[in-house]
Amino acid sequence: MTFSQLKYTFAGLSLIILLTFLIVKTRALDLERHIQVTINLTKLRELDATLSQDILKSSRGFLLHYDTLVSTLKEIKRLQHSLVEGAYAISGKGKKEIDRKFEVYTDALMRKEVLIDYFKSDNAIYKNSLTYFPLAIEKLTAFTSEKDKHSGLTPLLQDILNDILSYALFSSEKFRLNILAEIKELLKKEDQLPPVAKHDIDSIVSHARTILKLRGSVDALVKEIISMPSAQYIDELFQTYLMHHEETLRLTNLFRRYLYLFSVVSLACIGYIMLRLRHAARTLRMEISERRKVEDSLKKLTNAIECSAESVVITDLDGSIEYVNPAFEKISGYSNSESMGENMNIVKSGSHDKTFYKDMWDTIKSGKIWQGELTNKKKSGETYQERMSISPVFDNDGNISNFVAIKEDVTEKKKLQQQLFQSEKLSSIGTFISGVAHEINNPLTAVLGYSEMLIDEKNISVDGKERLEIIKTQSQRVSKIVKNLLKYSRENKERKLAANINDVLETTLTLHEYHFESGDVTVIRDFAENLPPVLADVNKLQQVFMNVLQNAFHAMANANIKGEIRIKTNRKNDEIKIIIENDGPLIPEVELNKLFDPFFSTKEVGKGTGLGLYVSLGIMKEHGGKMEAENIENSGVRFNMSLPVTDKITTGNKDEKTKITLPENIKILLVDDEEIIRDFLEKLLTKRGAQVFLAENGKKAIEILKGEEVDVIISDARMPVCSGLELGEWLKNNKPAYLKKFILLTGDINQQINDFCKQNHCCYLRKPIRGNSIIEKVYETVHN
Repeated sequence: MTFSQLKYTFAGLSLIILLTFLIVKTRALDLERHIQVTINLTKLRELDATLSQDILKSSRGFLLHYDTLVSTLKEIKRLQHSLVEGAYAISGKGKKEIDRKFEVYTDALMRKEVLIDYFKSDNAIYKNSLTYFPLAIEKLTAFTSEKDKHSGLTPLLQDILNDILSYALFSSEKFRLNILAEIKELLKKEDQLPPVAKHDIDSIVSHARTILKLRGSVDALVKEIISMPSAQYIDELFQTYLMHHEETLRLTNLFRRYLYLFSVVSLACIGYIMLRLRHAARTLRMEISERRKVEDSLKKLTNAIECSAESVVITDLDGSIEYVNPAFEKISGYSNSESMGENMNIVKSGSHDKTFYKDMWDTIKSGKIWQGELTNKKKSGETYQERMSISPVFDNDGNISNFVAIKEDVTEKKKLQQQLFQSEKLSSIGTFISGVAHEINNPLTAVLGYSEMLIDEKNISVDGKERLEIIKTQSQRVSKIVKNLLKYSRENKERKLAANINDVLETTLTLHEYHFESGDVTVIRDFAENLPPVLADVNKLQQVFMNVLQNAFHAMANANIKGEIRIKTNRKNDEIKIIIENDGPLIPEVELNKLFDPFFSTKEVGKGTGLGLYVSLGIMKEHGGKMEAENIENSGVRFNMSLPVTDKITTGNKDEKTKITLPENIKILLVDDEEIIRDFLEKLLTKRGAQVFLAENGKKAIEILKGEEVDVIISDARMPVCSGLELGEWLKNNKPAYLKKFILLTGDINQQINDFCKQNHCCYLRKPIRGNSIIEKVYETVHN
């Protein structure tokens, strides 16, 4: 290299160095960058204020979720990051004062972020308890409403609810002390309630304590977050940045004068090169950021699959397993190492034919998604039901490379659906029986009433009276059957009373008497006399005996056996023994061991839920009793049951009263849509000296009451146009004194009628009505 070349090279390098120096100095001031930094700092200040507002809104329940809070905090961190890296960074640029102010703000933001995490956690728990607390109160109130008039639990629950809501609004120490005292009182009443209600009380107490604990914590966190001087640090950073900007502006203007001396072309070239480099750096950062996003997305997807409750299986085109998630291992029993490389045939149960699997493979190999339910087999050999979706996976060329199966174990769900269906069916049967009972009891009232009236007639022959006695007896039999059907079909609250086990069995047999006779099954009773009572819920015991008797009848019917069912009762020590035997087919030993398991049934699908004996065993245990089943040596099955004796004494029926005389010229308003009932009761009451006013519905009765004073009102509960309950409401609002003279007649008693009579101190009689019963009730009503 010659001297000239060296000289020019040196000059060129010098110019480049000088030009670079000047460019660097003049570039210290970038108006666009300054404007954007100013915008970022201003927006950062606004977002900090918004964050404080969101914290306050969330703590007061104005925000239902934390999405706004999270997005605001995320935007703050993004802006903070832009002040450290990127085109608009101000930290790390050699300005110590800016770096120091930025570091102070960063520390404050980190502390605020930690406090916000604590706030979200505590506030979520607090809001959850505040949301579910009223629901738990409502549930327990509904459960104890029938008994609460004695225990005083409902007012206490309402006080707790009111104080909790007040505490949530005002956070007063007075309310906190009230709540603690009320919780203590509530826990004292816990032993008076059944286990299911105790669970509700535990839930109420747990929620109340959580609210008391976290309300103060949430308020303290909100106060600390709001009072944190992050906005002040942003303002200080902003002011420091503006001061440095002014200094930079002064120096930049000075260097620009020198830069003007250099060639525009050189400046343009160098500027172009710098811009290209800057663009390349930005592009590289964006590529790195995108790659990180892709990696994060893959990581999230992997974690989601690994944590999924549904099984995820990936196979090759032949069905060989390449991947299974932990859910598949848990459900199938096959570990990851056992599954890899194996064909999906390892979980086949044999419940589906070749056509089923052919259709499935044809669907997915054609590029379509297959969805359906199938029965598979676990490693242990136990079968289970799955809802499965299989999707083909395509490569870059559009060819199928793999199959992905997402499978949900629906075994328990299917069992619960079956149980729900059975429950709804039983509920429908109960409603149907209730309606039928009303329709039967109306005409039955007339039949029974007229037969009693005719028996008292003197001009009826002895033979005629005997036949009338038959009509009366058979009518009473029908009445008893309807009454037992209503007891069995209606949902009753648990009420244990002293009961004679022979009477409970006899009532149960009455419901099945025709059933057994038509099936040629003979029932042999061997009841011990003078048995002491047992403490029992009669309806539940009827359910137990009904299940055992029905199973015996069905077993003999399916085996075409016309046999016997023998029922024995006796006392042994302090227990009452109940033995029900049948001479039907034996139960295999394998099935005998599972007889009381839930959902176990030997009947065809749709003809049994497998819950009857399981529930029956639970009822016997609730009563402190036992229940076992065994095969009889030659043929038949024996159920051995026992119940503890109680020292409570049952109350016998009241002695029949002598003939009652009604006051002279007593005025009675009789309301019934059935003409035959009105006719019977009119004759009965008129015969006893009463003056009777007739109405076919509540509307007509109201018209009569507007112009006539009466001593007693007798009304049917169910009537068109205006029912008995609607008439009662009218009396309550217009003539409340008549409520004590109001007698409702009903073919089926329901909770609405029961509640109305209790609240308004009136009474009701259940159809079919005996003549003496209505006279006695009228007499009691008048004299009370």
